[in-house]
Amino acid sequence: MSSPHEIEALRALIPPDPKAVGFDIGCGNKPISPAIGVDLYAKAVVRADAADLPLRTGSCDYIVSCHCLEHVNAGPLLVLREWLRCLKTHAVLALAVPNGLPDPEYALRYQVPAGKYTVGQHLHIFTPDSIQAYMTCAGAENVKTTVIERPGYWKSSVILSHGTKSPHFQLEPYRYRRLHWIKHVIKDQDRIC
Repeated sequence: MSSPHEIEALRALIPPDPKAVGFDIGCGNKPISPAIGVDLYAKAVVRADAADLPLRTGSCDYIVSCHCLEHVNAGPLLVLREWLRCLKTHAVLALAVPNGLPDPEYALRYQVPAGKYTVGQHLHIFTPDSIQAYMTCAGAENVKTTVIERPGYWKSSVILSHGTKSPHFQLEPYRYRRLHWIKHVIKDQDRIC
């Protein structure tokens, strides 16, 4: 569930150009305006799986996503690569995910037990370092990550991460970016578990 503060933080990253075309992936029934909503289960404008978007390569000016990436079956790296594929070069990808670092027990309460998934459970836990490594490995550059405290009953924090599509998205040697990602994810798994 998204707080108004993080929705406003994502909205601030949307390009101000009124002609910019962008999508809010995993929006539920309320996309972040002015983005076009994409969701698999809700009554979104575009009904699609986050890992297989029906969009042309290089057709979007921005993509935002609020609390979707932790629920995807395909894995964050594959999904982020798909989202970046749809973006124009130097277009913005901005997302918010729960922060699993300060309170691992709280984050793990939503983790799927032994592969028994029900809608709404988290399949992935992120830290600021791991989400930055995922974004970089997927092909984003100028990645910035901040932690947003969530007031009130949420009692948790959220990681806001954004970057731009690298002009070398398809050209970069994948194995080198994957080594960078593995190093950070393994380091974070040791800190969380």
